Amino acid sequence: MSGRVGRALVRPAAVGLRGVLPFGFFMADAYIPLLLIDVRGANAAAAGLALTSATLAWSAGAWIQARFVQTQGIRFFVGLGFGVVAAGLAATLAVLMPAVPWAVAVATWGVAGLGMGLSYSALSLAVLREAPPAEVGAATSALQLSDTLGTALGTGVAGAVTAAGERAAADPWIALAAAFAIGASVAVLGSVGARRLHGAPSRVAGDVIAA
Repeated sequence: MSGRVGRALVRPAAVGLRGVLPFGFFMADAYIPLLLIDVRGANAAAAGLALTSATLAWSAGAWIQARFVQTQGIRFFVGLGFGVVAAGLAATLAVLMPAVPWAVAVATWGVAGLGMGLSYSALSLAVLREAPPAEVGAATSALQLSDTLGTALGTGVAGAVTAAGERAAADPWIALAAAFAIGASVAVLGSVGARRLHGAPSRVAGDVIAA
C-alpha cells in the first residue's frame, strides 16, 4: 500500500515539473536573438553563439546527471537543475543593461542550458522508474504532453508579454526583462516543487545500480 501511495505522489509531481521546466527556459530561449540583436545591437552570429552555448551546456549537464545520478539521486539533480536554470535566466537578464557586454550572454545562457541538462532527463527517470510495466506507455505520453505544453505556453506567454510591450510603445528591453523575470520565478518555484520527489531518489538510484 505504501509503495502505491509513493508512486501516486512522485509521478504526478514529476510529470508536472517536466512541463514547468521548459516553460521557464523557453520563455527566454526563443527571445535571446531579440535581446542580443534588437536590444544590444549585436549580430546574428552572436545570437547563434549564445544558443549554441546553451545546447552544448545542456549536453554536458545531461552527461553529468547520467554519471552521478546513482550516487546523488534524482531529486538532487531536479532541484539543482531548476536552480541553475533560474540563475542563468537571472544572469542573462543583466545583459539588458548597456554597461554589461553582450558577450556575457554567451556564458550566462550556457548556465541555463546546463541546468536543463541536469534536470530534464532526471524527470524522465523519476516517472518511468516509478511506473508499473503496464503503465509505461501512459507515463511516456504524459511526459511528452507536459513537455510540449510547457514549451508552447512558455514561448506563448513571453510572446504575449513582448507584444503587449510593443502595443504600449514601451522600450523592447522592458518586455524582455518581464519575460526573463517570469521565467526565472517559474524556475525557482520548480526547485521548490522538486521536494515533492521525496523518497524517490534512493529507490531509483538503487534500481540503476542493480541494473
